[in-house]
Amino acid sequence: MSFNKWQWVRECDEEVARQLKNGYLTNEEECWDMVFNMISDAVTYNSDCFEIVQELNFTQFEGATFPIKSIYDAAYNALYEWSLENVDVDNMIRNV
Repeated sequence: MSFNKWQWVRECDEEVARQLKNGYLTNEEECWDMVFNMISDAVTYNSDCFEIVQELNFTQFEGATFPIKSIYDAAYNALYEWSLENVDVDNMIRNV
C-alpha cells in the first residue's frame, strides 16, 4: 500500500456520497460513523500505519485526540484529524 492523503479523502467522499444516495446513511452522525469505520479499516496493518503517519506528517503525540500507545493509535489519530479537516460530510448531505 502506498497511502495517499488526497486519495483517502476522495475515497471517503465517494463512499459516503454513494451510501447517502442509496439511502443507507441519512444524517451527519451516520456519515461520520462510516468515515470512522473506514479509518479503523485503514489502520489494520502496521506497515499501513507507518505510511499513514509518514504521509500525514503526524508528530503531535502529546495532546492527540486519543491516547497513543502504539503505531496503530498514532495512525488512527492522524487519519482522524485529517478526515475531520478534509472530508466534507456537510456538503455531501446538502447535495443528496
